[in-house]
Amino acid sequence: MKVYLNNESFILPEPSGLDDLLKLAGESRQSLILLNGTSELENVPLKEGDKVFALKKGELPNKALYASLWAVRYGEAHFKKLQEARVAICGCGGLGSHIALSLARLGIGELLLIDKDEVDLTNLGRQAYFPEDLGKAKAHALKAQIERLTPLVNVKSEVLTLDESNIPTYLGDYPYIIEAFDQASAKAMLTETILSHYPNTTLIGASGMSGMDHPNKLTTKKVFSRYYLCGDGTSELEPPGLLAPRVMLCAAQQATILMHLILSKGD
Repeated sequence: MKVYLNNESFILPEPSGLDDLLKLAGESRQSLILLNGTSELENVPLKEGDKVFALKKGELPNKALYASLWAVRYGEAHFKKLQEARVAICGCGGLGSHIALSLARLGIGELLLIDKDEVDLTNLGRQAYFPEDLGKAKAHALKAQIERLTPLVNVKSEVLTLDESNIPTYLGDYPYIIEAFDQASAKAMLTETILSHYPNTTLIGASGMSGMDHPNKLTTKKVFSRYYLCGDGTSELEPPGLLAPRVMLCAAQQATILMHLILSKGD
């Protein structure tokens, strides 16, 4: 039977087990072993077409091998859709930083990160940054995290203030835009501009995620055919203010509806 190890084919007699393949290929059991995308510690029987990965612990494999692993785990059709997706994230604070990392882990092919601010000490309470990021531009610090996390994402970062005049330059050709701003005026500007002038763009926004109210009040609504809004739509920025669990839940909703739209496209 033909099986695969790190994308190389091997012929084994039937029956054969995982250890037989590793021995034939000269691989050590000390490697991180995955069978068809799932960690495997036992000497399980192999079957025709099985795909095994033997990876060094403590380091990422090269892009081609890493892509093959996720294609096996997700299914090639789903993985292809994710890799072809291009997403702009406007705002890299409590929402945007967690959205960006979720989409990077998912395997989105291209991410554009836009934010005008630097990381300050108060950001560590709810945003996906570390003490060593203090004083760095949020967009650049987040880009560095993603590049350390995965080789599958082409990530770009811009430190600037978005307005009606520069949206065509930076966002004009992105099919998916995530609004993750803090200020209501910036949210309104981006939403109005995209919905008024970009008929082929899908916008995913957020409104109302502060406080400590019940998590079930945070929902995802389809406002228009290409505009989705996550949050409770009502909570005001008052004590205790923006708290990490609720902000992260809203960020997860924005990332999840985007994932749904990408993977269900064409079905």
